[in-house]
Amino acid sequence: GHASNVEESIHCDKCEAGKYTTSLNNIYCLDCEAGKYANLEGSAYCKNCNAGKYSIVSASQNENNCLNCEIGKISEEGETSCTFCEIGKWAKNNIECIGCSKGKYSSSLGLNNDNMCILCPIGKYNNNIGSNNILNCIRCEDGKIGIVEGAISNTSCINCEAGKYKDSLTKCEICPNGWIVSELKN
Repeated sequence: GHASNVEESIHCDKCEAGKYTTSLNNIYCLDCEAGKYANLEGSAYCKNCNAGKYSIVSASQNENNCLNCEIGKISEEGETSCTFCEIGKWAKNNIECIGCSKGKYSSSLGLNNDNMCILCPIGKYNNNIGSNNILNCIRCEDGKIGIVEGAISNTSCINCEAGKYKDSLTKCEICPNGWIVSELKN
């Protein structure tokens, strides 16, 4: 935390806030790198900005230069920028990326909670975490329709009644006159 650039000096100067020295470099005080700060004079090291924050200021004298990441972005300690979570994930407290929960998906960046993930439509389900496309929502099998949005398994798919057929993902229709329902053979 002290330095002197004078040979045979009997006095070392204390580094000012925002600067530091180490035993390997004590001729000049060094600026704290961006993403770090030193709030005391005579520092032997710089402190990292907390996770979820970043700084582009070098020689920062206090934590006020550590700014919060934008909504939907994260950072680790001592960072100079924040990054988006990958598609299908959301940023929890600007610190970690969490996958959209089962029954949901997302195809966009910048989410900051699981409620921003989109529910799979009725007639489809998704049993995976972190899905990044509606195509990850699986259709109910033939002869079955869906009854809930955001289903997490095929147990939400119900059979069409006898004499009815699957007309859409959500609707069974009565067979027209002259027609019957036939069972599917695997």
